Amino acid sequence: MEAEFSAENFTSIDVELANNDMSSVCEIGAVRFRGGKLVETWRVMVNPDCEYEKLYHSQLHGITAKHTATAPSLAEVHGTLRSFLFEETCIFHGASNFDRNCLSEACKKSGVEDVTELAIWVSTLVLAQQQWPDQPSHKLENLCKQIGHEYLPHNALEDAIAAAALYRALSGSTPTP
Repeated sequence: MEAEFSAENFTSIDVELANNDMSSVCEIGAVRFRGGKLVETWRVMVNPDCEYEKLYHSQLHGITAKHTATAPSLAEVHGTLRSFLFEETCIFHGASNFDRNCLSEACKKSGVEDVTELAIWVSTLVLAQQQWPDQPSHKLENLCKQIGHEYLPHNALEDAIAAAALYRALSGSTPTP
């Protein structure tokens, strides 16, 4: 199915991991746009039921086992995640479908439906590289500076909002670099 390039109706999503295992999703952030307006946000800590890699992952995003010890499992938030992805154009910033692959692996590990197959996935990294090839860096943080969007990196909800802002800029809904 071909992705429709429109900034009117879409969901933007980001995940954070506990360690190098792609199924170790410990935080999910999602935003939904309808008619070009932000209509819903969702941020949830998830208990990944695994060890945290403190020297990289926890240091990067600040999430530790203490933060997710009483958090719901992916299976427990699966219904909400499904509602954000069902028949959606799903925006993320990254290469190799990272967020999609992480959610897919987490679904498999949890024994629940792989909801990633319900969405059309679009990478703002790939779009930015195509539309703005002369940018010195295509990292989300750098591109957001170029479009005037400030945010706190490595927070799943903030990253999802930033990817949405970038997607809107790439589609001509906001100023571009």
